Amino acid sequence: MRRDTTLFRLAVTAAIAALTAGAASPPARAQGGSPAPATDQPEVTPPARVGAITLLTGTVSLRPAGAEEWAPAALNDPVTAGDGVWTQPGAEARVSVSDTRIVLNGATELEVSALDDQRFVASLPQGEAYVRVRSLLPGETDALVTPRGTVTLAAPGRYAILVGDTASPTVVTVLEGAATVGDGADAQLDAGQAARITGDQAPFAVQVVAAEHDAFSDGALALERPARAAQAEAVATPPLVTAMPGGAELAEYGAWQTTPEYGPVWYPEVAAGWIPYREGHWAYVQPWGWTWVDSDPWGFAPFHYGRWLRLGDRWCWTPGAAELGYAGARPYPVYAPALVAFFGAGAAVGITAGRLASGAVGWVPLGPREAYRPWFRAAPAYVREVNARHVANVEQVNTVVDERVTVNQFRNAAAATVVPGAAMAASRAIRERTLPVTPELLARARPVIGRPILPPTTATPGVTPALARAVHAVPGAPSVDVL
Repeated sequence: MRRDTTLFRLAVTAAIAALTAGAASPPARAQGGSPAPATDQPEVTPPARVGAITLLTGTVSLRPAGAEEWAPAALNDPVTAGDGVWTQPGAEARVSVSDTRIVLNGATELEVSALDDQRFVASLPQGEAYVRVRSLLPGETDALVTPRGTVTLAAPGRYAILVGDTASPTVVTVLEGAATVGDGADAQLDAGQAARITGDQAPFAVQVVAAEHDAFSDGALALERPARAAQAEAVATPPLVTAMPGGAELAEYGAWQTTPEYGPVWYPEVAAGWIPYREGHWAYVQPWGWTWVDSDPWGFAPFHYGRWLRLGDRWCWTPGAAELGYAGARPYPVYAPALVAFFGAGAAVGITAGRLASGAVGWVPLGPREAYRPWFRAAPAYVREVNARHVANVEQVNTVVDERVTVNQFRNAAAATVVPGAAMAASRAIRERTLPVTPELLARARPVIGRPILPPTTATPGVTPALARAVHAVPGAPSVDVL
């Protein structure tokens, strides 16, 4: 059970308000109902930068922005502004934002207040966190707001924050780097220093002491060590990939190689017959809707950035080519809910509650140089940015759409996956529920662009009553599991 922190929450709220003053308004929530022409759909744009739950042990909960209830968190769930993460006593979780990692000890609550080009701000009402900042974007501010002051991480480094209560101090430790503590607990800390902060209201009492390791921070440090030593001939992880949540850890689960045509590519260690976007499930996430949640421990970066392809008889992933960027593109890769092309397979598009169990939906992983055209109506600027480094004529992605294209023309058409619509709507594991895919189906199916492939139901995980009303979710759910 989470500890009551009412005594300190006003201070946390005030500090967050100051840090996020002038922030852009949150993106509009998804609206609309059954699939309709793109022009009938409201414009919905995902944030360019997101975090992800890239490691969890024990019971971890997630509270999406705007929701009142906590729900079980899944590995590789995205984390955006307004989301909260809670670890039960004895559990641990790691939240990755670009190449920053926040490891949460048991009985810890983290609430993300702002996450964009310039800021990562989160409140830490209770518990203990270890933070590893590898780099900061130009002008970026990273801060954690505690009930006894705001900790601003002023430089790359390693930090530990133990949130106290009325009977114990808050301890901010700088193992490496530099930090400032403000909002009533003024202190500047260099590497090897810690601040012990006491008191129930500002100004708080601050004592600067020598830093000390504890079992939790030592364990978090151990997580940074690769599971195996890198081979001498291994290709270094590209900087573009380290800017993705979980990207730096890919070398632990596969091998980088350099290719003449695609530059650095990553080969995952997977079983024979493995197919991208098949080992996981679909979740419904505000404001953009359907989002792929992979079940592999490395499964965030390669399914929300880059493209998949087969070279020889092996699957590999390419993060993209720097020369395909454009002037003004963001300095980091832009997030996509899933880099696939959806298509209807039967009665899926325009599906109703009565036809949910009989309809089928499909998707195909995008390959190199294939444009990502969202199934939601996104802002043109977002479509350009998410395709930068992957499409040569990125300005044409919004304007040139050949409606004669069929799914069998995609590079990875042979890796298309089709499942019952009810299985997707219920967020079931995909691999056990795949349906046969015939060449005839791929030859007649066309990608769905700018409209949802399938509405959620009122029982779809993540769909709150308010969201169900906003998106006109179909009622109920299949009475039996769909196999």
